[in-house]
Amino acid sequence: MKKYVHPMDGAMSALFGHIKGAYTGAVNERTGLLRSANKGLLFLDEIGELGADEQAMLLRALEEKCFLPVGSDKEVGSDFQLIAGTNRDLGRRRQFSR
Repeated sequence: MKKYVHPMDGAMSALFGHIKGAYTGAVNERTGLLRSANKGLLFLDEIGELGADEQAMLLRALEEKCFLPVGSDKEVGSDFQLIAGTNRDLGRRRQFSR
């Protein structure tokens, strides 16, 4: 039997990690890419595919060096550098979203 995981939960969980029971199918804790990159470098390809809310959460994690894993009310820290890439014209995309 397959369990449903909302695609955004999957992306958020991959980036920020999650606690056990955060959503259907989250049977174990997941560290996430941001915490795994602590004291290192993280490359995210196709950053333009993330929604505005997710990009804002990522920016906060970069600025404040802490974030909330999905389903948690306890912040975790991670001090990492980020390199992001995309093939989209983000300036044009921003212009049309106004």
